Amino acid sequence: MMTARLQIKDVRTRESAIDYIASMVILPEAQPAIPAIAQMLRESAGFNVRQRAIMAFGNKGACARPALPALFKLPKDKDAEWILRTHAAASLGKTGSAARIAVPALQQASRSDDYDIRRVANLALHKIN
Repeated sequence: MMTARLQIKDVRTRESAIDYIASMVILPEAQPAIPAIAQMLRESAGFNVRQRAIMAFGNKGACARPALPALFKLPKDKDAEWILRTHAAASLGKTGSAARIAVPALQQASRSDDYDIRRVANLALHKIN
């Protein structure tokens, strides 16, 4: 049921589905939807949907672990919008030690030409370690 709403092309429906799942991500019934949300980080789902997907995983700790491979690629993705890159780095930092897999990507982002990305990546690295 939860993942079905993520497949609907209407942006507002997808956004509300992400918000709903994010609020319940610690519950077992929400776990099957996490890979579908993570997929939205990899596809051209549109800015708002991708931003919601990123923010859905912040503060979720180990519950967000299935999404980390998709999430950790964003801070170093120079083609992604800078705000998505900074939000991804911040979400990884909020995930804490569960995001150790993202350390190399955050280290690369910490050397970015963009001050905000560098700053947020360094903060995330500090929180993860």
